Amino acid sequence: MGRTQVRDDDFYRHIQQLDAQKWEKLLPPQIPLAKLSKRVVDNFVTPPETPAPDCLTCGLCCAFHLVITRNQSVVTEPEMRWDLVTANAQGRELIVDSVIRRRADSSCVFLAGRLQESVSCSNYEQRPRVCREFEAGSDKCHALRRLYGLAQPLTPEQIDAAGHYLAQKTSSGPEKIAYAQITWEEDGAHCLITAIFADGETRRLHLFDPQQETWWQSEFVGLSILEAEHLIAARCSKESS
Repeated sequence: MGRTQVRDDDFYRHIQQLDAQKWEKLLPPQIPLAKLSKRVVDNFVTPPETPAPDCLTCGLCCAFHLVITRNQSVVTEPEMRWDLVTANAQGRELIVDSVIRRRADSSCVFLAGRLQESVSCSNYEQRPRVCREFEAGSDKCHALRRLYGLAQPLTPEQIDAAGHYLAQKTSSGPEKIAYAQITWEEDGAHCLITAIFADGETRRLHLFDPQQETWWQSEFVGLSILEAEHLIAARCSKESS
């Protein structure tokens, strides 16, 4: 199996279809997922004594998050990736890539085994940053298991307590970027990084010359706008010095 090139607009239509298909099979979230952390240290819903789920009999995080792109430190087999192609008016092509998703259950192509039974990652040592940062036992981990019916739903008291916690915080934390898109600008010489959030909102992040700078979508997944701006400023400052 060789490399597969996909037009980026076709790719995002495909992802939207997978997302709609995925939600048809899930229970409604009891707390908005965007409010929940993927780090155990930031838990406010899950009691501290709750044991972390066994990842090898779960795998739901590998099926839920649909857009996982590699970054420069991760090398994956070409046949396991879609090359997303964006062409400009001059015919130049910008190629970024994304890990292939299986249509049957939206799972990552590197996930081996059966969801909720016995799974493993065939790319574990080289898994992308977004995978490394997702912690078993985090509030988001337990929330995904509730969506799939693999964990007991929260009680009304737990939902009320979580709502009270979020309401009392001066800031419940900035919204995180779900994924980013890189496209050519009309001038045919520059590329634009656009942040896309879970609710579909988009924000322009950075305009750059691909001859001078290299960016991957995965570098922005899970960051706030402020964190993304700091990353861009640090990279540009380093490259200009």
